[in-house]
Amino acid sequence: MGIDDLKELLIQSKGPDIFNTGSFIELDKSNVLNLLHILEDEINNFSYDDNNDLTYIFLLLNLLSLSDNDKDLEKIISKRLRQIHLEIKKIIKYRPNKLDKNAKRRYEVLKNIINKLEDVMLRIMYSPTSDYDKTKSKFITYLIFEYKNYDLVETVVKSYPYVVNLRNDSRTVLEDVVSAYLKYLKIYLDKSCEKGLEDLVYYKDIFKLLINNEKLTITSSTKKSIIKEIKTFINESDYRFKHVKEKYIYFINYLYLSIEEEKEAYEDLEYEYNIETDFNPAVFSEANYHIQKKENFIVSNSDKIISFDDQSTIDIDDIDDAFSIKVDGNIYRLGVHISDPTDLIENTILIGEEAFKRSRSIYYENKCIPMFPRRLTTLKYALIEGTNRLTVNYYFYFNISTGSLIDFKITNEPVRIYKNSTYNEFDDAVYKGKGEKDVNQIIYNLCELSPSLEKHFKRDAIFKDINKINDRDMGIKVVSNCMIITNYLGTKQFVDKNLPFMFRNHVLTNEKIETLKNLKERLILLNDDNIDYSKILINEYPKAFFDYVNMGHSGLNLPCYGQITSPLRRYGDNIAVIGIKKFLLGSYTERDIIDYLELVKKTCIALNSRANYTSKYEKAMIKKLAA
Repeated sequence: MGIDDLKELLIQSKGPDIFNTGSFIELDKSNVLNLLHILEDEINNFSYDDNNDLTYIFLLLNLLSLSDNDKDLEKIISKRLRQIHLEIKKIIKYRPNKLDKNAKRRYEVLKNIINKLEDVMLRIMYSPTSDYDKTKSKFITYLIFEYKNYDLVETVVKSYPYVVNLRNDSRTVLEDVVSAYLKYLKIYLDKSCEKGLEDLVYYKDIFKLLINNEKLTITSSTKKSIIKEIKTFINESDYRFKHVKEKYIYFINYLYLSIEEEKEAYEDLEYEYNIETDFNPAVFSEANYHIQKKENFIVSNSDKIISFDDQSTIDIDDIDDAFSIKVDGNIYRLGVHISDPTDLIENTILIGEEAFKRSRSIYYENKCIPMFPRRLTTLKYALIEGTNRLTVNYYFYFNISTGSLIDFKITNEPVRIYKNSTYNEFDDAVYKGKGEKDVNQIIYNLCELSPSLEKHFKRDAIFKDINKINDRDMGIKVVSNCMIITNYLGTKQFVDKNLPFMFRNHVLTNEKIETLKNLKERLILLNDDNIDYSKILINEYPKAFFDYVNMGHSGLNLPCYGQITSPLRRYGDNIAVIGIKKFLLGSYTERDIIDYLELVKKTCIALNSRANYTSKYEKAMIKKLAA
């Protein structure tokens, strides 16, 4: 079909809804290129003085959005549409100062065309899944309300800011976001727990993204509609309990003041993410009692034990893992020494309860909201250079000529910490030969052993990609390998003995792997901008979760996995270590097994619930401090 015939067919057929009637044009490469040519010609020859009908372009764009599943053709469409998009923006930007009635009408049509154009471009360029039904909703609506990947929404809005003005029937995207915000606010407040909070925070982030977009148009009618909905919500609400009322005021004020165009809406991230940043005096009082208890640790272990952390960890004194290594020919004995604060969980009232509520320490910009009171961990539990500390010690005997594990032992006894070092010092020793002779020898031995550790697990390729694991960061990589082997083999003891444990499961199906590969390929192939696709992929990559049922760890290609190596920073590690001391190092009864299983179940539910909020709080604080 020729270009002129195709254009005439579009003009004559512009009335029907293409999605309901089906495509009446064969979308082969020739016709797709002709559609693009017609669109380019119409835009290149656009004049505000003309009065020709441009509404057939919406049908043309609908047809282009259907021509997918051919990557080469998608790339051509994507490139040509970007060029057309830039040209329309120029026409809008450099319009005449005074527009007559006809020119104003054409200007409005042009704005609607660029909105529609962006929707089509986004469908082609960023669609993360084949599940998206193009016949039902605008792409941005689907992305926000169904797919719910904030980073992908943010990328889309930054790349094509006009898309925020698309409407669903008579409502704007912003109105729909506000409705969702209020819906989940009600769920959160009525349930008096964290149910609804994840969705509430998500829609608050989306609302903030939209409201701060310079291209967002909020008409007086849209503003009135939103304010009316907020006031209706206020009139129907009655929250009298102090803490619930404070949360209610925070979320409503944030929404209302933003719509009223105040420069700064009320902001308090502690309310938003349900984070406690301070300990109450009673917790400090109990901590002081533990600090004053005398402990005379007799250390029989003569190993030189060294920790390796970021410099920021050195500053905040919550080091909970350290390493030793001995070499006898091809046999390397790796010692992984983990701080043991489990008495704070088992033998306290307030400290253990507070650690359970916090679930883990939170870090941002060299700052920390600790899980345990800072002075307590510094003086009693942190593996600080020159101190004697009670630790759980995992000893691995490897034959590095074969990479095989010969023996594995666990003890719970005091050790003396020889030195606190950093990853930078580790790398300086490896690549530049800098540092103390004794310390460097330990580092070299750890590096020689590391490949043997890696024979027992295999990081998934996408996992390595999105976490940007760099072989040049030797210190981080070697320490990570030691942590993984400890977590794995410690957990395996429970699986082998058919004992309950708190597993850290990660389930990655072949279908999900294929979806992630396709999304990565699409993001690279169809985008000229050097976008950070790892930021988008990491939110699509399945998250690990806690469970008392073992499902394995796909990201590490391991049959089972748990976390036992950071008890000063993670509550769950303490519960796991309690199990290790009870079942692997002590004696137990059937009643102990039942009680421990109940403890694990309770902890899994709590930690899974808190995981998203603590991560979001960290990210939000980093952004806030960087602003």
